[in-house]
Amino acid sequence: MTAESPNLPKVSIVIPTYNEERHIARCLDSVLANNYSNLEILVIDGGSTDQTREIVRAYAQRYSYIRLLENPKRIQAAAMNIGIREATGEVIIAMSAHAIYTPNYIRQSVILLQSTGAASTGGLMVATGSNYISNGIAVALRSPFGIGDARYRYSDKEEWVDTVFAGCWYKHTLEAIGGFNEEWVVNED
Repeated sequence: MTAESPNLPKVSIVIPTYNEERHIARCLDSVLANNYSNLEILVIDGGSTDQTREIVRAYAQRYSYIRLLENPKRIQAAAMNIGIREATGEVIIAMSAHAIYTPNYIRQSVILLQSTGAASTGGLMVATGSNYISNGIAVALRSPFGIGDARYRYSDKEEWVDTVFAGCWYKHTLEAIGGFNEEWVVNED
């Protein structure tokens, strides 16, 4: 990680998890490889029954800025609200345990948040597959024909959109709107 510009705030990464042993290490490795050093990583686990928690604990032993938190409600919106309460950063980025992030994802999200006046920023979600069927689904998810107007899945330029992948907000914005609606089990963002 590189030294930060004095105007880049501390970022709290919030990663909701439940039985993510196949994905969490790759996700954490990609977050750790980002060129942003002023951060904390909060993994909020919904009671995983696989090795997710042990994997995260091993990372937390190596990196003092990684914390494993409990999510007794198990739903993603509740995990996000726990992350908002526990976050010490001025900026919060919600990340998926299934995703791998480019080395500049955090920095670019923060810079766009600071420079655009947007309430939330994020990046392109590039779907990938691992076999014939999932590769076909991934192609559809990267196309307006397959996904409609979800521009965060296929846009090739910076632009205003109605939703983003791995949202980046100022903490005070999320607090002002009351966090995430825990009544919405899906599409909570």
